[in-house]
Amino acid sequence: MTNPDPMRISGDELRRLFENGPLGYQSLDSEGRIGHVNDAWLELLGYSADEVIGRWIGDFIAPEDLAQLAERFPRFLATGEVRRLAFSLRRKDGTPIRVEVDGRVEDKPDGTPLRTHCLLHDVSALHTSREQLQHLFENAPVGLWAEDFSAVKAALDELRNRGVTDLDAHLRGDPGELQRLASLVRVVDVNQAVLDLHGATSREQLLSSISDTFTAKSFEGFHREVVALFNGARECTVESELRTFDGEVRPVLARILLDPQFTDWSVAYVAITDLTDAKANALLNTAMEQAAEIIMVTDCEGVIQYINPAFTRITGYERGEALGRNVNFLRSDLMDDDYFRRMWATLTAGRVWSGPMTNRRKDGSLYEEEATISPVRDRTGQVIAYVAVKRDVTRERDLEQRLVQSQKLEAVGQLAGGIAHDFNNILQAMTTSLEFAADETQPPETRLQDLGILHRAVERATVLTQRLLTFSRGQTLKLDEVAVDQLLEHMLEMMRRLIAANIVLDYRPGADKEILRADFGQLEQVLVNLCVNARDAMPDGGTITVETDVVTVSEEEIGSHPWAEAGDYVTITVSDTGCGMDAGVLKQIYEPFFSTKDTGRGTGLGLSVVYGAVKKHGGFLRTDSTPGEGSSFVVHLPRGKPGGVTRKETRPSREVRGGYETILVAEDDPMVLTSVHRILERGGYEVVTATDGIEACALVQATPDRFALVLLDIMMPNLGGREAAQRIATLAPDTAILFSSGYSSGVFDDETDHPEVLRKPYDGNQLLSRVRTAIGGA
Repeated sequence: MTNPDPMRISGDELRRLFENGPLGYQSLDSEGRIGHVNDAWLELLGYSADEVIGRWIGDFIAPEDLAQLAERFPRFLATGEVRRLAFSLRRKDGTPIRVEVDGRVEDKPDGTPLRTHCLLHDVSALHTSREQLQHLFENAPVGLWAEDFSAVKAALDELRNRGVTDLDAHLRGDPGELQRLASLVRVVDVNQAVLDLHGATSREQLLSSISDTFTAKSFEGFHREVVALFNGARECTVESELRTFDGEVRPVLARILLDPQFTDWSVAYVAITDLTDAKANALLNTAMEQAAEIIMVTDCEGVIQYINPAFTRITGYERGEALGRNVNFLRSDLMDDDYFRRMWATLTAGRVWSGPMTNRRKDGSLYEEEATISPVRDRTGQVIAYVAVKRDVTRERDLEQRLVQSQKLEAVGQLAGGIAHDFNNILQAMTTSLEFAADETQPPETRLQDLGILHRAVERATVLTQRLLTFSRGQTLKLDEVAVDQLLEHMLEMMRRLIAANIVLDYRPGADKEILRADFGQLEQVLVNLCVNARDAMPDGGTITVETDVVTVSEEEIGSHPWAEAGDYVTITVSDTGCGMDAGVLKQIYEPFFSTKDTGRGTGLGLSVVYGAVKKHGGFLRTDSTPGEGSSFVVHLPRGKPGGVTRKETRPSREVRGGYETILVAEDDPMVLTSVHRILERGGYEVVTATDGIEACALVQATPDRFALVLLDIMMPNLGGREAAQRIATLAPDTAILFSSGYSSGVFDDETDHPEVLRKPYDGNQLLSRVRTAIGGA
């Protein structure tokens, strides 16, 4: 007879214990058929007792768990007990429910199984949580490792028992110990992010070659981890690195956390964050903050989102004063609307824009910059912002202007011989005409003819002087409507004085009726520079050909000129039949100070100045050259609207009405003062004269209401015209001021033509007309 097992209590006891309990209870026979269930079981699965009694338990188990039932139920009967056996059941409505089963077997008197008594624990919520946690583990964007550190703990405990108290020093003294500890870590699982980070195709590949992913810095990180754990920490964060399977070394941040439920360190979690982008972004941010150039980010409307410290250093505006403002607050009056319209047209088309700008600092002063603005796109390709890199070129432009002026003066020196020849001819005509006009024996009509010749000679000298002054003066870019034919006539007349007799100057107009929006003086300098270079390339003579044309330039043809726009261009081509240039020289010709001329024969700035001036006009250059055959420079300038400029025609002067008012004339040249006095008196005015600004101011102060107008020469000794005008405006606010000057321009600080400046030389009608206008009469 078999002795009863004390663990196998009677069925009546179990039934009484579980019948009315909160947990589901079921009793199965040895075949697995349901003999009894309690109300909690029926409520859990949604059946009535009649629907389940006598049925096989497998009818209620999810199909995927039937294999487990076939394996575990016989073992349950054999061992007499089951604990926390997990199954998925199906409710009557078909929904799944996860349960864990605890059970005992009730035996027959002969010791064979009679029935089972089982409790069902509803663990659906816990199972869902576990599935969610596993899903999170698998799909986390951060690399996650589940590791077993129990062997590491045992090794550390052994070291502690051996008297090691300073693990850091111990490991540094015995590097092999650190590698041994690393080999004791058992990797339980890794998520997909870890595989992606290492470039592994599977867990098996990673775990079988884990040592290949270590670097010296990896061991340094592990060193700090085990020292922290040895000293009692339950978590630790270190910067480390790993080597991917394609050999790339990536910086990472590793954080190890010991599960507090497992004091033997058998469950540890390690989170790995890739720092590659973070470090790159940090480096980029540092570079932007320390860059010498302005770096600015705006939204698509031009509102500033970011500026670096260089912005404050160059403009004077603090970050808080600029952020959130439109970039237009920096704009100076020197930049016209059309320039910015073309800039924004390029940017809104999604292209990079590059070009010069003149902006205004916080203190009101101007600065010049070279800017490159690029669109910033999101992942869909949509432009979401613009980033601008701007280099302050104020000093360079100032130096460039001085050197350009030096070049102009050098050219003026070369012109001196031709100019002197022209002036000698003019003076000869004037001298002869004066002699005949003064000869009282000559008939009156002959003497009038001589006076006419004298007048035309004066006009010719005036034009020659004005052109020379215009060419030699320095100035900022001043855009105006320029007729191509007038520009070329001015330039060609000047060039004929600069070239030798063995050089032919051939002009072939093809766009002579075209209009440019340009700075006349700068373009004249561009063409003179190109022609001088062509002349110097032909020391033994040859031909300089100047051609004009109109061409259409496409987006593709713009090429490496991002500041330019596709469209119609006027081209001015300067070609020579000189020595030509090879490819190596062509690459460098626009670089400042590069020159192929002998020392002392050039600054090397001619073509760099040409390049800069053409770029300022929104144009570009193309160059073609063949050694031994010559060179060709094609200047492309944006075509203007036709009909904007008409050629000035000479009209017979009409008699201008004079007046009766009193006029004060201040002029330091006695001859000019006498002539002005005579003209004004002939016009009916009362005239008072002064020889400098101080005398003029004293006369006004003595009788503030006497003068209707003060005519001031700008350049006078003791006190100049500008300063005198300021004092007179205070002494007699209602008195009109008219300036006169022998300079072509540049007599005022803003380098523009003042509306009240009468340019010398002028005739009587011009003087009387300007005086009448200034006073306010018709």
